[in-house]
Amino acid sequence: MFVYYYRIFDRYGVDVVSLAVCTDVLPASHTAPDQRARWGCELTFRFPVVQIRDTGRDWAALEQDLNPFAVEVRQFEEEEHMPYVTSVERFGMQKGFEQGQLQATREMLLEAVATRFGEVPQDVTAAVQRLETRETLRGLLRQALTCASLETFRDALRTVQG
Repeated sequence: MFVYYYRIFDRYGVDVVSLAVCTDVLPASHTAPDQRARWGCELTFRFPVVQIRDTGRDWAALEQDLNPFAVEVRQFEEEEHMPYVTSVERFGMQKGFEQGQLQATREMLLEAVATRFGEVPQDVTAAVQRLETRETLRGLLRQALTCASLETFRDALRTVQG
């Protein structure tokens, strides 16, 4: 810390204030004063040390404070602590994920049909969009990749529709 202090002082010729901001617990040796002594010449460099974890959670005060230390505390808290997610939110996220997978599987199936047989007829697209299980869609994907004609695929599609 002293090296940085002195380099800034030497280059700019201004008084420098050093502050150690720790985002984790450090051994005392890492935050101890820097001391040098030789032949009767002695130098001790002390600096304040602040542990972010010890600052408390006074969010109202931190949000109003533009002090660089307060900004650092807010940033640390945002990076280190994920917001609490309720079970209802988790359920909603899971449902959204499942719907996304289902739609992606539908799109993959329609792409395979288009690649194999050209333009996909509207009735085939509508029937695929009505299917609700990934297992059924994956079975039809295998059919689309291996069947001989669009009519054969349509037969397989009618079979899974009931």
